[in-house]
Amino acid sequence: MPLSLLIPTASVSEQFRSEVLCKFRDVKVGRICQTDPTITQVGSRLFDKLRKKDKEVEVKEAVRTDMRRLAQLYVGFNEKVTNAKPEDMFVRSNFRMLEAAIEKCTESVDTGEKSGLKIALYYLLKKAAKNLKASYLMDDEDDKAAEIDKFVHVLALNENILFGSDVYALNQRRQTRLRRPAQLPADDDLKRLRQFTVSSIQSLVNDPFLHWTSTEYTRIRDLAVSRLTLFNARRGGEPARLLLTEWHDAETGSWVDQNAVMKLSRVEKQLFGHMKVTFQPGKGNNHLVPVLIPDDTAQALRQLSDVDRRKECGVQEGNRYLFPCIYSSLDHVSGWHAVRKVCTEAGVADPSLLTATKMRHRISTLYVGMEVPEEERPHFYRHMGHSTDVNANIYQTPLAVAEVTKVGASLQQIDSPNEGDYT
Repeated sequence: MPLSLLIPTASVSEQFRSEVLCKFRDVKVGRICQTDPTITQVGSRLFDKLRKKDKEVEVKEAVRTDMRRLAQLYVGFNEKVTNAKPEDMFVRSNFRMLEAAIEKCTESVDTGEKSGLKIALYYLLKKAAKNLKASYLMDDEDDKAAEIDKFVHVLALNENILFGSDVYALNQRRQTRLRRPAQLPADDDLKRLRQFTVSSIQSLVNDPFLHWTSTEYTRIRDLAVSRLTLFNARRGGEPARLLLTEWHDAETGSWVDQNAVMKLSRVEKQLFGHMKVTFQPGKGNNHLVPVLIPDDTAQALRQLSDVDRRKECGVQEGNRYLFPCIYSSLDHVSGWHAVRKVCTEAGVADPSLLTATKMRHRISTLYVGMEVPEEERPHFYRHMGHSTDVNANIYQTPLAVAEVTKVGASLQQIDSPNEGDYT
């Protein structure tokens, strides 16, 4: 670790130093992130803005990712402009060299260009410019702030030229490859995974002679995360960051209006005996998304939230997550890694198809074909955390069978020599 990181300075907070700067590896890009004042300043301001959200683990990783990308872009830029500093990337007269550096950083041997990374660099440059301008204005450096404005204007004028083809490529990929039925999880794999997950959870929680150690705790934690993520078709990081307080709300029924339950039918009332519900922040900042907890997983969550059990299995006392990392960590487990680990243990044919995103595609597609009254469908879209249009145009697989049998039959009837005849 560089000595400079051990000496407190007023430019960055101690939390940013310990949770972001100290986590970079000792390689060229990592050292630039730790020592360069411009990149450190941008990272610090991004961290201070995002850390007030509930997604602490994602925030720290997102800030480190942005800083690494900015440092990698600077390495490419420095090959074009000798002895350049990172702040020189935000000078309009250097834009052509910056453009060349972007092209170099996003080259791919397989596909020719990394469209996703290129778009990410565009938004990163906009964020970094905005934060640098704020710092310059606070430091009474009006000339540098004015130059940032000119750079942003040049970037906007060249947006379509530099990034237009990448936006088109990403949209095409989303509309074609990602929405094909072949990309959806297989029914046999889902049945195998569900049976393995439920039976494994039950064998652990119902064993009265089980000696709980960190191994057993992390195993049941991963099983429960995988079960909730795939059952709810939630985004991969959402159930993984459930708080202990949010599980307590589900356990006590804090979100359920008992008066409304009493007015339900007998069948609907039975659901509350087999399922719990809680809410957590979803994508963005302005809405909550529900997490339904089936009774086959509830007992596992009681074990994971038990204070004595957490203590004896090595969970940090101050960790507020229901699915914590162990050994003095205050973070939560990675949802993607938990799902992948359980899929591998279950022996599914293709674990790469059993991800949170592909499950959202699958459930969105199947739901459209179900006989659900139109007035009840908004409840499903609220559960998924998106709108009707997003469900139809992003997640739902195009209904090719219905297109052939319904529309195709009508068009063939119209196209026949004797209009109105169709066999």
